[in-house]
Amino acid sequence: MVPRLSRDERRHGSDRVYWIPIYDILEARGLEVLLVNARHVTHVPGRKSDVEDCEWLRELHSVGLLRGSFHPAGPILALRALVRHRDVLVQTAGTYVQRMQNALVEMNLLLPRVVSDIVGKTGLTILRALVAGDPSSPNTATRTARPRPTRSPRP
Repeated sequence: MVPRLSRDERRHGSDRVYWIPIYDILEARGLEVLLVNARHVTHVPGRKSDVEDCEWLRELHSVGLLRGSFHPAGPILALRALVRHRDVLVQTAGTYVQRMQNALVEMNLLLPRVVSDIVGKTGLTILRALVAGDPSSPNTATRTARPRPTRSPRP
């Protein structure tokens, strides 16, 4: 028989980020909250429902077989969230640059073959000239933008 939890012990199984507010609320109320990596307990045969998973976690915790994952506090947690969000923004920006390149190629504008970085100074000057609608403006833009495009210095 599995012993019942005391008032100060709680376990919650979840994936993604849905557990974060619950974790914060329980921890703020002074409860001992154990964050467990799901990979350590999910591949057990016969546990196919959430209820059975919860019962299995309760049993493992009652005999001391669950190890808590690292969950930073305060400023470290905020910094990790900021860095992860920045990574998503950088990846998303790269995706949109690729979409722009593909759209230009589909329109038979082979700008990615002329300049290596279409969102660089020369590439954006040529794109602005194309959007302006003047048929001679791309030629003018290529002459006035930069005679030899160079790599921008890294910050």
